[in-house]
Amino acid sequence: MNRFAILLIFICSLTTSINARNKNLPMPFSWTKGDFAAYFVSEGVRLECDDLRAKKNNLQQVPSILVFYDRKKEIIKFHIYGLKVRPKEAKKIINIWIKSIESIYIPELVKRYDIEIKKEDFILTYNDRETEKEILRWHDGKYLLIKIESYRASM
Repeated sequence: MNRFAILLIFICSLTTSINARNKNLPMPFSWTKGDFAAYFVSEGVRLECDDLRAKKNNLQQVPSILVFYDRKKEIIKFHIYGLKVRPKEAKKIINIWIKSIESIYIPELVKRYDIEIKKEDFILTYNDRETEKEILRWHDGKYLLIKIESYRASM
């Protein structure tokens, strides 16, 4: 086989792999202020959790957090995935993140990006990391205890 044939096969294989890419990814996409606020909070929280992981010996104690904007419900959802805890401990953890949202993220979103936002624009949930079941939810200053049938038996 000569060099020209090898080069031609190589170029054809590149063209095939380029054409096989996801056509949806280069499409334009617009963000709402809610999308941006959720992204901003998510990135800040990721850095806070990274700092906590660096300071703690037991990484299981540091929760995983997912933040996103629900466009249909027009609310930012803040899901905390941690160890299975009693609702009283889940409430303490949710309160820590509410204070962080109030003292760090809301003022920055207002000051830097002129996004009017308040803590009532968030729903926070504490979820058991292993089962992904919700234990406690906070919204509009109220807590909702999620009933878990096997909760007492497993604690």
